[in-house]
Amino acid sequence: MVNFQNIQSWIYYVKYLMICFIILSFQLLPMRIVYQEVLWPNLIYLVTVGWLIRKPSYLPVILILFVHIISDIVLLKPLGLWPALSLIGYEFLRWRSLSQGRLKLGQELVLVNSILILLTFLQIGMELIFKIESPPMGMIFLQLAFTLLIYPIVIFVLHSILKVRHFEGSETVGRGMSMENL
Repeated sequence: MVNFQNIQSWIYYVKYLMICFIILSFQLLPMRIVYQEVLWPNLIYLVTVGWLIRKPSYLPVILILFVHIISDIVLLKPLGLWPALSLIGYEFLRWRSLSQGRLKLGQELVLVNSILILLTFLQIGMELIFKIESPPMGMIFLQLAFTLLIYPIVIFVLHSILKVRHFEGSETVGRGMSMENL
């Protein structure tokens, strides 16, 4: 017998995969608007963060790692550096969302932005330590600024279009566990 909870979980998994692969497809397009002067905002990070804050139980770690590793391969980034660093931030946000509940919009923006800034500086430090070739600092900071500014738009798209909304107290988490059991 098919459980409704499993079907709902798979629907969210497919939604997440589709939106991430659409983002990757747009990043691969040779667009003259964003030539080489500006890096794309880190939309996959923003979608993942917004998803984890709203539906932490519907986004498993293995799915996040799969999308990020594919992104690194396709976009020719250092393989596994950003997924490893961002996983720390993701799991903190998952823990925060499951244990302490819903954030106000201002609190969410400050938390997500501060984690992104910290992870970006950690990535720059790791690239310098291991002498990994990276874009100029100006481009990295410009990408960081665009990423920070676009997060409210990502929240709107997740909430309004994709219907990824905050969980309720009675909603079940994962494999049939209730929020009270966590």
